[in-house]
Amino acid sequence: MTSHPSPCSVVTLVEEIATTLRLRALAKNVSLVVEYNWPLPERIHVDPTRLRQILLNLVGNAIKFTEKGGVRIIVSFHPREDSPGDISLSVTDTGIGMTSEQVGMLFRPFVQVDPSYSRRFEGTGLGLYIAQNIVHAHGGKIWVES
Repeated sequence: MTSHPSPCSVVTLVEEIATTLRLRALAKNVSLVVEYNWPLPERIHVDPTRLRQILLNLVGNAIKFTEKGGVRIIVSFHPREDSPGDISLSVTDTGIGMTSEQVGMLFRPFVQVDPSYSRRFEGTGLGLYIAQNIVHAHGGKIWVES
């Protein structure tokens, strides 16, 4: 996997994702809200294509598995003394929820939490596995809480 980091605006990138997926959310009568915890750096050094890929998958899944309520993207910055700091992107939803056993299966390739999901929600079980590999390759962390 090749990466092409460059300076980009995290706000612009997140707004692009929200704009792209808002119609899908509205079609399900689910809200999609973005929350920014200021201050945020004007630019971050990241591969914008990979970050888009990850966010499209996470937000798309959140919309897919949320029948009522909403999805929220939360963007925060955590300054550090020994580095420029960390950007945190959280995707939260009011979806169906999972057991701890189901959460443990999420990042495995070709594994569905429930086999009926692949028929009902049309998935292969690769999105989170790929997202995790991209995040780890760039020194980040990804996890799920239910």
